[in-house]
Amino acid sequence: MQLTRDALQNIHRLSDEVAAAKDRFEEATRTAQDRHKDREVEIERGGKTIMLAEKILWDELFHLGLESQAGLKLKALHPDVFTNMAEQNAKAAELKEFVIATLGVNYTQMNLSDYLHVTEQLYLVLADERKNT
Repeated sequence: MQLTRDALQNIHRLSDEVAAAKDRFEEATRTAQDRHKDREVEIERGGKTIMLAEKILWDELFHLGLESQAGLKLKALHPDVFTNMAEQNAKAAELKEFVIATLGVNYTQMNLSDYLHVTEQLYLVLADERKNT
């Protein structure tokens, strides 16, 4: 695949969309954590219903993942956070797929050879633009 100026512009546009989605996700997460960290939430553990501070659920989510009991409870309490996370993940996947299709490399796992390949492609774009001016 040959890199073009249009492809570069699309990469920049998609990168900006990923950054904006990440910002929305992080802001929604911070807001939810700050506003409700001390709120007591009812959760079942070992067959007993107990009350936990929401801050503890966020810690458990970090360590145990989205499908943990804490993750499921927080999804119900803060759907906007998880909607923003899904949007960020979708934008990041779109960018990754576009870069792989355009450059033939996965930018999240590049090695020296991949960097050289991208540099060569950029050089060709610049050389072509100079030739056409």
